[in-house]
Amino acid sequence: MPDTSPRGEHVADDVHWDLGHGAGFYINATEQPWAAHYQMESYIAEELYALVKDNFNLSADHIGIFGHSMGGHGALTLALKYPEKFKSVSAFAPICAPTQCPWGEKSI
Repeated sequence: MPDTSPRGEHVADDVHWDLGHGAGFYINATEQPWAAHYQMESYIAEELYALVKDNFNLSADHIGIFGHSMGGHGALTLALKYPEKFKSVSAFAPICAPTQCPWGEKSI
């Protein structure tokens, strides 16, 4: 399973798990110092996708994506952005409205 964020780069070391390493939200960061390591969208949609497709006997027509909580949000956004890659999506308790949950209240 992919992690939520890169580990060991000592960026965003917030004491709260949901604001530091745990808050990658499966997007590609564009600002420094995060941009050097936080490329989670590319990791899931390109690197991991290719790794799974190339190392398992899978047809590109049968690959889906799923996630829980922040991962559910990531699964939904990636499935919508890359419909040619992900033929199905499942989101379990996804964060679809960040301003309506405790994490969003704290971070936004």
